[in-house]
Amino acid sequence: MSSLAAEPLAAADTLQKDDLNTSNGSSGGGHQASDDESSSSSPSSAPSDTQKQQNSKSGKPCFNAGLGDIIQFMELIGNLKHTKRTGWVLRDVNDCESISGHMYRMSILTFLLDGTEGLNQIRCMELALVHDLAESLVGDITPFCGISKEEKKAMELKAMEDICKLIEPRGKRMMELFEEYEQGESAESRFVKDLDRLDMVMQAFEYEKRDNCLLRHQEFFDSTEGKFNHPFVKKLVNEIYDQRDKLAKAKGAVPPPKIEVPNMDNPETHAHPKPQTNGHHHHQSQHIENNVETSKSS
Repeated sequence: MSSLAAEPLAAADTLQKDDLNTSNGSSGGGHQASDDESSSSSPSSAPSDTQKQQNSKSGKPCFNAGLGDIIQFMELIGNLKHTKRTGWVLRDVNDCESISGHMYRMSILTFLLDGTEGLNQIRCMELALVHDLAESLVGDITPFCGISKEEKKAMELKAMEDICKLIEPRGKRMMELFEEYEQGESAESRFVKDLDRLDMVMQAFEYEKRDNCLLRHQEFFDSTEGKFNHPFVKKLVNEIYDQRDKLAKAKGAVPPPKIEVPNMDNPETHAHPKPQTNGHHHHQSQHIENNVETSKSS
C-alpha cells in the first residue's frame, strides 16, 4: 500500500465507528451528513483549515496541494523512467539504463542489510529512491557537461524544492532525505553513496559482457577507484573486478586509452554537451514555478 494512503489501525477503527454512528443516526442527522459530503466534494469549494485539521486527526491523507499537483509530481517521476543516464549516452551504449533503473537496483540492494551493520535499512532505501529525483527536471549532469559542482548543486536543490512543493507537507520528508544524501555525513548516506558507485561499475561490467567489449568502460572503474567505504560493498566490488579480469584475460582484451575526466571545479576548459532531458524538463520546471507564483498571489 502506498505510504501516502496508509492509515494507523487505531485511526481506521475510529473511522469505521464514525461511519456506523452516522448511518445509525436520525434522518435529520443523516441529511446533514449528506449535505456536508456534497459540500466538501464540490470542486469550487476548497477545504478549510478546520477540515484539514479534522482530516489530519482522522488519519486521512492531507495535502496542501491539489490533485493536479500530485498528478504533475507523478509525471516528473515518470521522466526518470525514460531519461537515459548521461555517462552511457556519451559513450554510445545502446539500450542503456534509465535514471530510475539505476535508483531501483540501488533500492533493492538495501534488502541485503540484516540489521547487524548498524544501518537503518528503511532509511537507506528511502535515500536511494530520492537521491537522483532532481534529475527529473535538470537531467543527469556529469563532469563532461561543462557545469561546475556549485552550479550543479544549486540546480538540483532548486529542482528538489519545486518537486517537493507539489506534495506538501509530505515533500518535507523527501527534501530532508535529499539533503542528508548530499551532505554525506550519516552512516546511511555514505552507504547509499557506495551503492551508487557499486551500481555504476556493475552496469559497466554488464555492458562490456553484453556488447562483447571487455575493458572498454574502464573509465567508470577508474572514477570510483579507492572511493568505496563499506566492507561488504568493497567485497562485491572486488568480486566484480575478479570476474572482469578473468574474462578479459580469457578473451585477450586490451584496455582502451585512458580517458581524462574533466574537473567540475573548472569546467570551462572542456566541451559542454548538455545532460539529456527528454526535451520537456525545462517546460515542466517553468510550469511548476508558474503554479507556485499563482498560488502565492491567490
